[in-house]
This record gives sequence, structure tokens and C-alpha cells, in this order.
Amino acid sequence: MPFGLYLGFLKFGFGQFKIEESIKILAICLFTPAITEELFFRVLLLPHVTEDVSRNKKWLWGGISLVIFIVYHPLNALTAYPAGFPTFMNPVFLLQAAFLGIVCTIAYFQSGSLWPSVVMHWVIVVVWLLFFGGYEKLNT
Repeated sequence: MPFGLYLGFLKFGFGQFKIEESIKILAICLFTPAITEELFFRVLLLPHVTEDVSRNKKWLWGGISLVIFIVYHPLNALTAYPAGFPTFMNPVFLLQAAFLGIVCTIAYFQSGSLWPSVVMHWVIVVVWLLFFGGYEKLNT
């Protein structure tokens, strides 16, 4: 967050959202991106803590998953979500996505559960959308 604020990508402020809009954002973000992306980029691509995989192989898979996670955002903007193009191509956004991916990977490796990374991903995206100008960036 300090990096995004320093570079002007994030701008703190309370958006003018009706309660219904906020609830809709909360609900939608829980399923996409939080659950869907975490299922794919953590659960499907990474070895589970119960698997007999060396630490080096875990981090190799973690690195591969992270690169795919970062590249996924511009590809998503080029295909399924064109409104996200300017944001998803922004290097500051991609660096912040990388930090999120690293934190979610660590949480998954430590817990062996999908849910800590889902909750972190969901909260970070919702806070960005509602309080740091993310909604305006994706809808203007």
C-alpha cells in the first residue's frame, strides 16, 4: 500500500456507494476474484502441505504460479475484461498484484487451506475498490 500511495496509483477516499452497491461489490469480489483465482493459482497449481515435495520444488511451483498470476491480469484485460485494460497494464498494479500473490502463496503453504488466501485476497480487493479508488479505475 505505501508503494501505491507514494506513486499515486492509490488514492485514499470514501467512495460514494449506496449500501446495496457496497454489498454487491462484497459479494461479487468474494467469488471473483477471491475464490476463483485462489482456487486456480494456489490450490490447483501448488503442491499441498501434505504432499511430499521438497522446499525447493514448492518455491519453484510458487514462482511459476506467481508469474502466471501476474500475466493473467493483462491477459484478462485483453480478452474478458477490457474495462480493466488501463489498470491491469499498469506496472504499479502488477507489482501490487505480485505482492498479493506472494502473500497468498505463503498463507497457502503455511496453512494448507484455501481460506486464508481467499480472505486476504477478498479483503484487499474490496478495500482497494471501495476506499482507494479501484472502483473508479475499473469503471471509467
